[in-house]
Formats: sequence, structure tokens, C-alpha cells
Amino acid sequence: MATQEELTGGTYLRQMREQKGLTLDKASQDSKIIKKILQALEQEDYQNLPPSPYLEGLIKDYARYLRLNEEKVLALYLKNKKNSTTSDTSFSHKESVKSVLPFSQIVAHFLQFFLLGLFLVYCGWELSQFLLPAKITLFTPTPNFVASNPDLEIKGQVKRAKSLFLQGQEIRFDQRGFFQEQLRLVEGLNTLELKAFNPLGKETTLEQQVFFSSPVNSF
Repeated sequence: MATQEELTGGTYLRQMREQKGLTLDKASQDSKIIKKILQALEQEDYQNLPPSPYLEGLIKDYARYLRLNEEKVLALYLKNKKNSTTSDTSFSHKESVKSVLPFSQIVAHFLQFFLLGLFLVYCGWELSQFLLPAKITLFTPTPNFVASNPDLEIKGQVKRAKSLFLQGQEIRFDQRGFFQEQLRLVEGLNTLELKAFNPLGKETTLEQQVFFSSPVNSF
């Protein structure tokens, strides 16, 4: 028999029933409480018992049937239920931590792959600056431009270039590759020649024709 310290509500109910020589079937028949519920009460199987306050009513009904002190049985039961709930909460916390760990690992792997992808993209971009040829884009003048002023403004952008030349003379461009220069035109057809070299020395050439006709000659 369980000691006073070990005695719980369920154990107490079972001991009192057995002392009275009652089977679960007999107790269920007399008390009008389903046998499965009586078993759950004596085994303190809270998963198969209804929530409060229905549970407290069942405990009192069963204690009354066994001619026991209802409040004493209820106090024993609630004390053990509180301890069991604390234990279940601790277990649930451990289980939730276990369930969170795989998710955190998934996030960590995702971040690793994401950072690796960014690194590879960056490396690919850096490599392209060396391997791909330079690209020259001319904003002004437009193709087949007819100028009436001999001083022509040239604007454009160059990419992947280490150096840039206009009519054989090196010109400057900013960190984003934008450049702006002035060129003196001669009467008639002028051919603009831009050459850009990538870091490996590969050449890119852009030629564009501009026709200059002075206002004096047009009359």
C-alpha cells in the first residue's frame, strides 16, 4: 500500500474501492459513471478525463458513492494534478525546444546558402570585370548627327574599362563610368572613334559619324 506521502487521489480511490470488495464493473453500474472514466480516475489518466469543473464533479460523485470525504479526495486529486501538470509543462517545453531546433537549423542552412549565393554572384561580377570586354554607350551625339557648331559635346558611359580613348587621346571617366568631353569638328563628315580597354587589355571600339556644316557654308 502507498505511504501517506505517496498517496494520490487516484490511488486512494482505488484502495477504498478494493477494500469495500467492489469491482470496477460494479462501481460503474452503481455510480452510473462509465467504467472507462473510473479507470482514468484511479489511474489519474488526465488525457482521458474531462476538464474542470466536470472533473471535480466526477471526483465528488465517485467519492460520495464510496462513502468517502469528498473534499479530502478532491484535495488529493488536485494536488497530484498540479504536480502532473508542472511535469507535463516541463516535458512539453523540452519537446517544443526539440521541435524548434530543426527549424532553427533550417533557417541557419538557408542563411548559409543565401550568403554563399551572394558571394558567388559577387565573385562572378568581379570576374566579369576582367574577362568580359568593355562596353561603350554614347549618349550624345546621336547616330548621323548633323552639327551646326564646330564644338561638339560628347557624353557617354563606359563599363568594365580600365582606360578610355577618344580620337587616340586618353580621356577620364568617373567611378560609374560616365564621361564628358569636347571635340572640335572639321567641315564635312567627321568620324568619332572611342576605344576602351578592359583590365586584361582587351579592346572595344565604337565609331560614329557626325556631319558638320557651318551656317556660313549652308547659304
